[in-house]
Amino acid sequence: MKRKLLSLLLALALLLTLLPQAATPARAEDKAGKDPYSGWCGDSLTWTFDPDTGTLTIEGSGDMADYRYDSPAPWNDFMTDIQSLSLPEGLSSIGNQAFEGTWNLQSVSFPANLTRIGSGAFHGAGLYSVVIPAGVTTIESETFFECGSLRSAVIPDTVTYIDRNAFALTSLDSIDIPEGVQGLGTMAFGCIDTVSSVTLPASLSYIEAAPFCGCGSLEEILVAPGNSDYSTDEYGVLYDAEKTVLIQYPNGREGDFSVPEGVAYIGLRAFEGCNGRLTELTLPESLTWVGERAFCGCSALRTVVFPDQVSYVDEQTFLFSTGLEELRFLNPSCEIIGNLGIGNVDLIVRGYSGSTAQHFANQYGFRFLALGSNGS
Repeated sequence: MKRKLLSLLLALALLLTLLPQAATPARAEDKAGKDPYSGWCGDSLTWTFDPDTGTLTIEGSGDMADYRYDSPAPWNDFMTDIQSLSLPEGLSSIGNQAFEGTWNLQSVSFPANLTRIGSGAFHGAGLYSVVIPAGVTTIESETFFECGSLRSAVIPDTVTYIDRNAFALTSLDSIDIPEGVQGLGTMAFGCIDTVSSVTLPASLSYIEAAPFCGCGSLEEILVAPGNSDYSTDEYGVLYDAEKTVLIQYPNGREGDFSVPEGVAYIGLRAFEGCNGRLTELTLPESLTWVGERAFCGCSALRTVVFPDQVSYVDEQTFLFSTGLEELRFLNPSCEIIGNLGIGNVDLIVRGYSGSTAQHFANQYGFRFLALGSNGS
């Protein structure tokens, strides 16, 4: 009897396993994930895209997730269709590359509580103007890079650092760096051809390198009174306070230029982008070091003489300097890195016999002419 009862129970259990199971209610995340026009973009943030109006709406609060090229924003398939963007007041952070490539997005209103706009967040967007809220303290790298229609950017005095390429390749009518900014990254405002003058605030104490590289209309860089770290001269050239480092030459200035005595170091990309405007350059006896890409794109330079104290000339110094005809090295042991980016195979290199200049010429196929004892 017990065996029959056990068999009956086993059969009943088997039968129950074969019956259709009740469906588990779908979570909100699952439902959102199946909808191509909505989803999650943070622990407490959702997004919805309306293809009829081109409106992307973010709802919720907190930090948005960061994105990258191999893991783009969930609305990436509609990026070029976004025409308007609605951000909630509770949003505290916009993720890296969140709205990169939204070239039909012409305006955005940032919530007052926003404290971060991620790296590359609006790279290539079609924005005309931006007002950055006071809670933001850093303009991260490439935040508004290649926003070619961007004419106005209001930066609050709470910002202390503007990172590399943050506003590069925009069309700003003016570069207004507020008092309170302490640092500028490389090319923070690079390749802006619509500005002729810029003033650095007294609070600025750190420049990575060439923040205005490639600004073809820039004729002067000024330094506000009270700045103890940087200085300028009557030509609008930017130096450190002691004028031993030449940091940035204004690319819009035309004609010849003599680097003043006392300068020992020409910084990274210091003259880059002068194109045909810098026609002749004289280097001082005090010079010892020339930074990478220092004269990149100086296409009107024909001859450059490195004085006998110059011990180092970095790589790609003359990249895209297509008019270069002759280099002269008066230090027989000057360290020359790579081919200096020179594409002119007819270049003449002058130096002393047995010098590093001769080795440089032989290694890269340039014509070498030995200097006499007087350096001529």
